[in-house]
Amino acid sequence: MEITRDRSHRQIFLSQSSYIDKIAKLIDRQDLRHDTPMTAIELKPNEKLAPYADANRYQRKIGSLLFAAVTTRPDIA
Repeated sequence: MEITRDRSHRQIFLSQSSYIDKIAKLIDRQDLRHDTPMTAIELKPNEKLAPYADANRYQRKIGSLLFAAVTTRPDIA
């Protein structure tokens, strides 16, 4: 987190640009896809679960984005 202070205007600015850049590198651009709305067809559970490593990677991505959104970047929520 970067803190910038403007003493003449008595303002403090918080920036997490380096943290957001780190998250962007964590998330492979090939992984990104647009979510589609749910269909009217009832969904059935998948017999195969994702491997633990994939689930952990997904949780890290979402957790990192939520942390940034909650702390200083509500525009990415």
